[in-house]
Amino acid sequence: AGVGLKLQVVDSCEGMLITELAQDGAANRSGRVHVHDVLLAVDGLLLVGQTCTRATSLLSGRAGSNVQLSIKKGSTIITVLLVRSVLRSVLNETLKTESNQSGALGGDS
Repeated sequence: AGVGLKLQVVDSCEGMLITELAQDGAANRSGRVHVHDVLLAVDGLLLVGQTCTRATSLLSGRAGSNVQLSIKKGSTIITVLLVRSVLRSVLNETLKTESNQSGALGGDS
């Protein structure tokens, strides 16, 4: 289970760029997470220097379990608490290889 995010590693970024939201994902349903926000941390673990595979493992977990995201919106940092769920929708792209440093994070792993 996940929260329905697609992320991309950006070299000049403090975290990972949110490039897509699954329509039925917890991130989208919260109304507080948007495309072009930067995911800085998951449950307190900073994502700078991490891979999309690592971020996927941090965002994934048991359906119904909580996950806390630190998100940068412009110059503001917010904390969002989400509940992981199994998603019915599929993001436009499947998980890309580590060499592309981009990944879909919304499946039911």
